[in-house]
Amino acid sequence: MGHFALTGLLIDLLMDTENSRIVTISSYAHIFARINFNNINGERNYYRWWAYCQSKLANLFFAYELQRKLSIKRSSTLSVAAHPGWTATNLQANSWFYSMLNPIMGQSPEMGALPVLYAATSPDVYGCDYIGPDGFLGQSGYPVKVRSSGHSYNEATAKKLWHVSEEMTGISYVALS
Repeated sequence: MGHFALTGLLIDLLMDTENSRIVTISSYAHIFARINFNNINGERNYYRWWAYCQSKLANLFFAYELQRKLSIKRSSTLSVAAHPGWTATNLQANSWFYSMLNPIMGQSPEMGALPVLYAATSPDVYGCDYIGPDGFLGQSGYPVKVRSSGHSYNEATAKKLWHVSEEMTGISYVALS
């Protein structure tokens, strides 16, 4: 909900800024998720891994739905998404398994930042693009356009999540109405 709320507070300024970009951060882990509208905040059966995966899928739904709305308004503002791959940070610190693999599998934070920087600045990025590393399973490497899971393009789920997000945050995108 953080991406949704912050962007909603800034949307007028962003749309007034020619060729601005909104880069929403996701993760390859989104492929393991579905949006559970009956337990969206994890009040029942909270498991941090599933919550993480669901939040990253939700970020993709947000980025794609936002671009659809911006396109209808013919705004030059772009909504794109990016994921850093497996980046060796303290994100994995609370899991002995992942923290053990971090030095082996993880790339440097500098490399992990490249997809986000590419999404924010490259002239060949368009609305709804998803940028991630080019290596095996998108876990490391240099930024390229990648494809998110087929489920992440479900417009009905994106619209429903948008509505739920408005209700939960109290933020309404008046400029896109």
